[in-house]
Amino acid sequence: MRLLKWTLTILFALSAIMLTACECNTPDEDDVGELLGEWYLSNDDTHEPQLSHLLDLESALSDFGLSVSYPEAAAYRFGWVGEEEAYWEWIARADANLAGLLHAVEASYPGEDGLTLFTHGGLDEDSLRVEVEDGKVWLENLLGASILSFAYPTHVHDEAALRAVKDAGYLVARNGLVSFEPWGSHLLGMPDDAAWDQGWERTSPYELPLTLTAAEVQALEPSQIADWLADPSRLATWKSEHRWIHLYTRTDSEDQTSVDIIDANRLGILLDALQADGEVWIAPMGEVAIWAMGNGQTVDPAMDLLWRADAAGDFPWNGNACVFSFSTDDGFASNMDHYLPEFSSRGLSYTAFCSPEKIQIGDTGYELYLDSQGVQDLAAAGVEIGCNGMTRRYLIPPEACVIRDETGQGHQIEIVTEDGHRKLKLWRDW
Repeated sequence: MRLLKWTLTILFALSAIMLTACECNTPDEDDVGELLGEWYLSNDDTHEPQLSHLLDLESALSDFGLSVSYPEAAAYRFGWVGEEEAYWEWIARADANLAGLLHAVEASYPGEDGLTLFTHGGLDEDSLRVEVEDGKVWLENLLGASILSFAYPTHVHDEAALRAVKDAGYLVARNGLVSFEPWGSHLLGMPDDAAWDQGWERTSPYELPLTLTAAEVQALEPSQIADWLADPSRLATWKSEHRWIHLYTRTDSEDQTSVDIIDANRLGILLDALQADGEVWIAPMGEVAIWAMGNGQTVDPAMDLLWRADAAGDFPWNGNACVFSFSTDDGFASNMDHYLPEFSSRGLSYTAFCSPEKIQIGDTGYELYLDSQGVQDLAAAGVEIGCNGMTRRYLIPPEACVIRDETGQGHQIEIVTEDGHRKLKLWRDW
């Protein structure tokens, strides 16, 4: 009886401790502290105030004496360019619009390390391996052939993702960035060449950017395409700088207004103009990478993610001034009847990036995506199959930022869902 009494006493004490802990981690205005501010984690302009990206979070919390820092090596790279001057200050440490994915996993109290905010889109080391390595193995088992090319899902990655792609045995990877500015040096810490260009002389095969977008070509009337390509700033420049030109498109869309789609007629006209030039090699990404590795491209000793080319004259790309690669994303079934005919009828090929998850959805009978047989048929027709990630998740670390209470006043952070919308709330202890 006495033992039972002591056991009940201990259980009641533990329950009180657990209740107190729960109350601290879920602040309530009546018994915890003062609500200092709240922000929607939303891209919906109807919600004010809102945090659309991590720079907004940093600015908002600094007004209360809280500091925001970023995990070591969390240098994200992504395929769109902001217009704000402040964008360039944080581009290396935070991805735009990630605030909408944030969730807190620790309480923030004075004397502790602070509140760590994670993103739902982030991956740990094992998950990164699944996306990159297991996706490759799955496709290789399906096709009985090596998978050489990778496309970063949603065009977001960091250096860890680049290295994971390289270590998995891919020869080449495509980013979504439309730029030839020193983005590579921004991420990789180039030892020289402050204005690094993605041409023959130096390139990272693991983050090749786009040269032109589907939207650019789609915006033209078919009769304008040849003249547009002949503009001195385009094909002539690409040839003089020996570029590896990239054009990517989706092959279908559940959102029919997608700017990533180019129709087959315009693509055919563009291919004809490139072929007519006579100095452009048109080939899928893996084929180009295999050729380049055996013909003058050597790994840069200062950075193993880079190639440094030997001098190769005016026609370094398989006897051509430049090379053009076309790729599609998402493994849409319309690869078969939309783009394959444009290439096969001209004796050409391209790269179709697929994810095992989408293929398995296709296997269920969902007609938007290629099923396993469709991917095999596409490969048999001469199209290179590349990997778009096992499930097409963001290839970035889960830790987005750490918030610290520099004032010692006892601030707390809470992320809640109200009326179907997520909010970040800042409290100060009584």
